Amino acid sequence: MEGDALKADSPVAEACITENNEPNTSSSRATSRRASKEVIFVGDNPPNAQPNLQASFLKFRDQKIKEMQMMKMAKQAALTNNRTPEFKDALRRKFVETAKKYLGVPYALRYKNPEDPVAPLYLDCCALVRQALQDLQDDFGFAIGRWNQCYQIDTLPIALQQAELKPGDLIFYEGEYYSSRSKPQKHKMVHVEIFLGGETGEECIGSRYHRGKVSVFPSFQFTSTTWKLVKYHFRSIDTWLDGVCKSCCPEHSWQSDSLSYLEAAGKRSIFSDASLEDVDAGGDEDEDGEVALCVFSNTDTTATAVTADGEESAKGDADRELQEPAAVDEALASAPKAAESPAAAAAPKKVAGSVKTKRPSPYRSGSNNDIDSSKSQDGVGSSSKLKAAGAVKAAASRSAKTEAGHSYYVGKSNGWRLVKDAMDRRGWTQLPFDYQFTTRFGLKWVERRSQIDYRAHQPGQLVCHIPNNDVLCTKIGLLSVMRDCFQAKYPSAPDAPAPVVPWIPETYDLELPSDVHQLLRLEEQHQAQLAAIDDASLREEQRNIWIYKPAACNRGRGIRVVSGLDALRTICLGEELAASNGAAKRADAGPSSGLTNPNKVKGVVQKYITNPLLVQGCKFDIRCYLLVARNFPSTVAFYHPGYCRLALKPYPTTKAELVASLEDAMMHLTNASVQKKGADYAALGDMQIQSIAQLATHMRQTGREANATYIEQQLDADIMRCMADLLRASNHKFLRQHGYFDLLGCDFMITADNQLHLLEVNTNPAMSLDNAVLEDLLPRVIDGALELVLQTQGPDVVAEAGSIEAVQVDVERVLADKLPATRADFRLLYDESKNWFFSG
Repeated sequence: MEGDALKADSPVAEACITENNEPNTSSSRATSRRASKEVIFVGDNPPNAQPNLQASFLKFRDQKIKEMQMMKMAKQAALTNNRTPEFKDALRRKFVETAKKYLGVPYALRYKNPEDPVAPLYLDCCALVRQALQDLQDDFGFAIGRWNQCYQIDTLPIALQQAELKPGDLIFYEGEYYSSRSKPQKHKMVHVEIFLGGETGEECIGSRYHRGKVSVFPSFQFTSTTWKLVKYHFRSIDTWLDGVCKSCCPEHSWQSDSLSYLEAAGKRSIFSDASLEDVDAGGDEDEDGEVALCVFSNTDTTATAVTADGEESAKGDADRELQEPAAVDEALASAPKAAESPAAAAAPKKVAGSVKTKRPSPYRSGSNNDIDSSKSQDGVGSSSKLKAAGAVKAAASRSAKTEAGHSYYVGKSNGWRLVKDAMDRRGWTQLPFDYQFTTRFGLKWVERRSQIDYRAHQPGQLVCHIPNNDVLCTKIGLLSVMRDCFQAKYPSAPDAPAPVVPWIPETYDLELPSDVHQLLRLEEQHQAQLAAIDDASLREEQRNIWIYKPAACNRGRGIRVVSGLDALRTICLGEELAASNGAAKRADAGPSSGLTNPNKVKGVVQKYITNPLLVQGCKFDIRCYLLVARNFPSTVAFYHPGYCRLALKPYPTTKAELVASLEDAMMHLTNASVQKKGADYAALGDMQIQSIAQLATHMRQTGREANATYIEQQLDADIMRCMADLLRASNHKFLRQHGYFDLLGCDFMITADNQLHLLEVNTNPAMSLDNAVLEDLLPRVIDGALELVLQTQGPDVVAEAGSIEAVQVDVERVLADKLPATRADFRLLYDESKNWFFSG
């Protein structure tokens, strides 16, 4: 339920939310008596009744189901949004390149030589195809089934002639086994390879021989010692490129025996809902029963590919739109608009002693180093100053209702009071916290994407998360998009470390067996090189240090700093296999066993930055902000400087001390949530957060002039160039709609020799006002971000232009005339309409 509703003639004070977002108790007693007959309670229990545990649980369940539905829709939309010919051509090339990453991987564990160690990965012919698809399943849009080449050909109904083959298409081999002990395969499909073409026109990549490895072969034609060839079958992967992977064979549905049990358990889950069932998994039957013929003629091109189903319709009570009471609608509709523009309403009075400098054009490279310095001399307490400056106008704004387009919902969580203060100063009306599922709002600010119903989103409604921002805001997503964008620009040799990606340290994706294989192979080679060094101290200095970051954790949880091959094997392969080093053969290892670790680890392993720049002997990182103010019809993005986060334990001065301290999170992790657990935090907590200006001052005071100069003159430009590269890599992958915006937190580290490294990008960055630095900074960030969103796609500018497409964003005017009122320091990063990126 969405909470209590008031009739249209109820007093305004009853319907509004007070500054601390609690009922206005000073007036509620007086007004409740005369309005008691007008209050309508939606639900079974009035406010003074005893809480109903069952009702509370059902409400919680409905909320979680709806969040799951909204996230499923966002993922489906992200998968189908960019199925253009260009996208499919790029994905076809990516599929081939992914398969090539596995060159040198052995065929199967049971065929290894006794003296060889257990490899992290084994791939036979069909496993190579399956593994490449698994690595790219987010791009393809489905999870490939676990079966062999017989299943794979059943999901690819488009038959080709040899001359029609493109790189990435599959060649299936129909054959008969020589041995009577070998069980015949379905359709007699005994082998599969990936066509490359190459110089010979017949080049392919595959895993052919029991004691061989994944290799590139000059021709797909060869003679096998285990089976006799009957026929080649050439199949296009266009069906997979369209996001479809279902059996087109009427004889074989390829449905797992355990699937019915899983479905039964899922349907009985308290959080299940019919609309959440996955109908696109590999091997499922087509939902509408349409089945294409399974024909194995090389010249047959008439087989019908199964097309993807449309978006599922919502089902169940939990998916019904929760309606606000008509009285609230009437109150919103009848309310007048604010008389002043949002910028004017938000503008504080000029503070005595402040200095105003001219802001140059944001399109000039490097121009953003000259910024608006209309800030108070002390630079502290802007939250209270903004409140004081706008107190009278805020009170007047709260007393007057606006229309639905000027109402906002903010979740009672991370930084909500900052959002409330900024929107109240602009005369917008806050909706009650119980209205988390309302579809009648002008702006919605919540912590998680799952709290936004993107299906019901109407163009123009402002929502604070891009639906698929995880292309940047997960460790694996960030690595993937940067590799996709820059790998061709920075190619690496097959035996070299991970592909070179600008700004990001050497990183390996543990969900990609090719990365795991490469990481362990390189560390083995490094250990061999160390063993040849006689000098123990020199050997210690050259040890590799790695940091493992789990895929789905934040606030420093699960992070480990490790060194040595055994520690890496433990992370990548699991405790048992790392300890045994493959001495014992797995009893269940068959020719398609794949990874030797059954519990695949999710996350990344990065080369640890061992020479960080230090403050008072402690490690630190920098949190700053990337604002995508809008991304439809064109993207406009901005940068805002941030602050420093320190570890409160001194960093080791020697490599030996560093290796000995790897398990000390207080020394290696700067997250405030980690540092707050330290015994000394009460005494040292104020120094844990510092401003960038304080950082530069400390460098100069300690004689590190080069570091101080870099921070003052070059740091912002380097961060902005990095963010511009992030936008180059990700902008075309974002879902785009009028109303989407996102404020992201980007974390950086500087080395002692002034090299900048990007650590991660965070959605929903922390907005706690823990000390004076944050009290000054964060209100300006939120206020400025909201001003830029409203000036680039807000309801007033759209109404004035007539449509969002007609809005001409004058960024120079916005930065010069509108932004100074917020005292924010946003600088232009990207203006897509002008194809302009910051370049320094």
